[in-house]
Amino acid sequence: MKTYFLGNGLKSGESTGHLIIDSFADKKFSSFSCLVAFASPSGVTGLSEAIQNSKEHIKEFNVFIGIDQKATSKEALEALLNLDIGTKIYYSKTPVIFHPKIYLFEGENSRIIIGSSNLTRRGLFHNIESSLVVEFEKSDNEGKEVLNQIHDYFESFFNSTSPNVHLLTTELINDLTESKIIPSEADSKKGKDDEELISEGLISKENFAKINFLFPSIQMQRIHEDFKPKKAIIKNEQRKQTIEVKEIQTDEPTGDGTVDWENKGELCWHKKLTQTDAQRTTKGKTNLVGGIRLSRSDWKDNGKFIEPQTYFRKKIFVDSEWTTGSKEPKEVADVMFKVRALGQDLGLHKLQIKYNPKGDSEQGNFTTAISIGSLSEFFKQYDLEDAEFSLFKPPIGKKEPFFIEIIKGKTISLDEFR
Repeated sequence: MKTYFLGNGLKSGESTGHLIIDSFADKKFSSFSCLVAFASPSGVTGLSEAIQNSKEHIKEFNVFIGIDQKATSKEALEALLNLDIGTKIYYSKTPVIFHPKIYLFEGENSRIIIGSSNLTRRGLFHNIESSLVVEFEKSDNEGKEVLNQIHDYFESFFNSTSPNVHLLTTELINDLTESKIIPSEADSKKGKDDEELISEGLISKENFAKINFLFPSIQMQRIHEDFKPKKAIIKNEQRKQTIEVKEIQTDEPTGDGTVDWENKGELCWHKKLTQTDAQRTTKGKTNLVGGIRLSRSDWKDNGKFIEPQTYFRKKIFVDSEWTTGSKEPKEVADVMFKVRALGQDLGLHKLQIKYNPKGDSEQGNFTTAISIGSLSEFFKQYDLEDAEFSLFKPPIGKKEPFFIEIIKGKTISLDEFR
């Protein structure tokens, strides 16, 4: 096994781009894979001739590209689509971003390039970048072990089981462009959040919902218990600056309405609300009776349809502080929620979760409901039947708040977008 350092930008000579082009021409390689955070039109088209010529001996392509931070443009994805190599996109609304830069050439020999170079002209040739290269023959067990570790870590990418990985198509490019997830090269509308884009009519609620369910939030990795960052609050008092340092708390909600939607946890339930779910008294009336029923839907947990009789009480809200009584409902818990409904951010609310095991026998699919409580004045103005209701877990490391998103618009079929 041969291992060596490869640098870009500081000295003339071979760059990451040079090595990748030479690797495409090497007939000892029959497979190419890459997992890259960003791509640009110049980076993709600059390699297109080398990629097309390599198809004589490279028979398998596994290309995964990220689209975070608006760094990958519509034109870059169109250039990848034109290469006809089955490119796939990874994306999640979670604030963590997809950020690897890995290039794999496999065959009689194998070459692994891991570093900082994105699939852009500057990343491959001009920026100050660095990579570590590992080369080995097929019989080298130590090299194969490194390669296997990469494949094992990204197994859900390579076997297409990750819900956040989707084949690049013209339709997907159009959806991502319409939702402002990716910009065009000439796009000047940057720095606006989702709510601003919706309110200004730059993206539709329907497209926003479609992208959210096509690329769901993911479970973020926990930080080490000894990792305790501080935040500095700078105060200006009579032209003198002092810095007050406070620990960031991770186990309790802020309770001040400033919880960031981008930090919400993973999506744990979604349904298009029926008249019964929304607890409207009769057809045509717009007011809620008292809350929203968490009933049966086509939502799956670990690949299996949920059992609403136990799912919410024994898994989603299992850590909430429940109290019991002799009357119905048998158990209740006060839970903090961050709520966004019908295009309006309603802030933080403490709502009561009601659990009644008797509902299992009476309703067949309903035992748990969320009381609308302090939101009653808002919701009584609207008809929530046929609205898309999404429930998200708290941010990683927090017990609360949960997040509720309600969008009234086009029906979203989870089977269609998974």
